[in-house]
Amino acid sequence: MMQRYGDGGAKLLPNFLAKCANPIVFQNTFINFAIVMSNNIKKISVKKDFSLLSPSKDNVITPDFLFVTDSDKAGRMFVQTFQPYQLSEGRFIRVIGGKARLLANLKMYDLYFGTVVCLPPAAIIEYQSISDYFKIQAFSYDTMPQPFGFDKVTVLRLRETDFVRTGDYINLMKKVLGKDTYSIRTLQLLQTALFNDLHHIQDIEIQDKTPDLKSTRAEDVFNRFIDLVTEFGSQHRRIDFYADKLFLSPNRLSTVIKNYSGQTVMDWINRQTILQAKILLKHSDLMVYEIANRLHFQESTAFVRFFKNQTGMTPKDYQGN
Repeated sequence: MMQRYGDGGAKLLPNFLAKCANPIVFQNTFINFAIVMSNNIKKISVKKDFSLLSPSKDNVITPDFLFVTDSDKAGRMFVQTFQPYQLSEGRFIRVIGGKARLLANLKMYDLYFGTVVCLPPAAIIEYQSISDYFKIQAFSYDTMPQPFGFDKVTVLRLRETDFVRTGDYINLMKKVLGKDTYSIRTLQLLQTALFNDLHHIQDIEIQDKTPDLKSTRAEDVFNRFIDLVTEFGSQHRRIDFYADKLFLSPNRLSTVIKNYSGQTVMDWINRQTILQAKILLKHSDLMVYEIANRLHFQESTAFVRFFKNQTGMTPKDYQGN
């Protein structure tokens, strides 16, 4: 008999699917997801019905956990490129082969062998490209006790010894899950240990850097600005809102962001708005006028015009594409 969630630590997977009748199945490159309705927005969540995957010594799959240590042996799954998705649970990804380009919370990342990725719950992701031989090891988690969790998208390029050690954690988790009865608490502790190790690696990398103070200041402003746009972009599209949050004048913020990224403040705000709009258009039951209202457009016609200017198609065309 499987042990139930104990107190303390992080749940590996929440029971989202218990709240959703007849979920829509969506297949991802490395893990199987269902799109789950929550307040009219369908988010990607781990699929509890694991019938489409076959358990093996490399992939431990139960009604409560989906833990993939060899994505090839999980079966070749598909995710659309240039289609944004919003995650419900967090993701840990360890790339063991091939390449992919991933847009996560407005930042672009190249994923290849030796890369580990921590995606927090509610992250918005969009694959730009995926090679034929892209292989990963991955697990999902709901929350992680502080200070061990990553509340922002984190991508680390690890040295060989560090990368091998992350694989050791994965193998230990697989062994625990491979038993007839297993301890949820043990899995939680292994997850926490892995994340703590990654924080330690990250801290050492920061200490070893000798950055130019000016570029560090610009990078810090840019990163905080992107975090704010990710959080508030669907509600606030005025430059002065973000300038006030960062204690800068609108002109100063515009200059820093343009010089650092090559894009304007409004370019980034519009990009986030379009990502949110695409998610709502593809993965919700909202009408176009309701999406316009959700994204704080005064008129649906203004939203339609904005969307067409940014994407070259109307919201209805995108919805049906």
